[in-house]
Amino acid sequence: MSQQPFADVAPVEGGFSLPELKWRELLFVGALRPEAGAFVRDPSRPLPPFRASGLFPDGVRLKAARDGDRVIVSREDGRPLRPVDAAPAAPLLHSDVALARRLEAAEAAGAAACARTLARLDPSAGAAVLDVGGGVAAFLGVGSPLTHATGVGLAGPVAAAELDAVEDFYGARGSSTLLEISPLADFGLFEALSRRGYRIVELAMVLARELAGVAPAPPPQGVELEACGSGREDLWARTLALGFHGTDGDPSLLLAGRVLAEQAGPGALLARVDGRVAGGGALASVGGVACFFADATLAAERGRGVQSALIARRLTLAAEAGCALAMASTAPGSVSQRNYERAGFRVAYTRVCLLR
Repeated sequence: MSQQPFADVAPVEGGFSLPELKWRELLFVGALRPEAGAFVRDPSRPLPPFRASGLFPDGVRLKAARDGDRVIVSREDGRPLRPVDAAPAAPLLHSDVALARRLEAAEAAGAAACARTLARLDPSAGAAVLDVGGGVAAFLGVGSPLTHATGVGLAGPVAAAELDAVEDFYGARGSSTLLEISPLADFGLFEALSRRGYRIVELAMVLARELAGVAPAPPPQGVELEACGSGREDLWARTLALGFHGTDGDPSLLLAGRVLAEQAGPGALLARVDGRVAGGGALASVGGVACFFADATLAAERGRGVQSALIARRLTLAAEAGCALAMASTAPGSVSQRNYERAGFRVAYTRVCLLR
């Protein structure tokens, strides 16, 4: 019987084969692109439908050879390439209030720890924390990406006096009031904030997965990961600033990065591609929850599997540390969200960022 144009892939020694028409489609839509005699995955282009997953890992250089009306695909470095390269499906998490409380409590504890770290690094910064509404309000400087309130409203209704307190807390320090709220918070909080003139300025996807069964995964060819280590916090902070904002000339961004590096400690990782600094990411464990944060890849190094490698390494570190859950937040529909989902994370809920 002849092969159907879009039949399932077939395993072969060292890789797999697929119909030539399917291979041509991959090249036509740009899901794979030629690069120095090999092919690499372009993560900005969606893959056509496949009946097997994990065939084209980010950052892996592939070679292709015709075999009749099919094409054999394998890794350029000779390592096996199989659908099982994809992350195994993680156990399904039920996104209920209990899960949200656990995740937001970890975020709130991390925010408070960052404020304490800044107070130690720079006492003149005026870093402060206020416990309010079941969460915390953290101040780490006007305009700092770390200045916001989180975890509010998940313990039940939030009194008007508590909202007055958080607004006074930020107002006294010359800052706007920014609250990052879970949709599972008491609904009366949203009504109260609307009456006070708050507006939505951002949405963030909160993703989580259980850590049972996590297995170590090697980074893609050419990608090396290393712990930031003492004395290299400034390099890590500059890498984050460049990855997120395209500049390392803003002192407030560098200070925020330094705070995050201190908070993560050995969980601050630096990524290199062919020896060049390419990106970074961080991990901090709070109450059995591994918080993944500060994912940044330099623009020139994107599409090489840097973030996926950082996620995989942190999953291993989190499991080794005895954490039961891992969490991260990303922009909705972003490449980062896709990379986390490929690593077994699932969207728990969409956090709403409200500003007054």
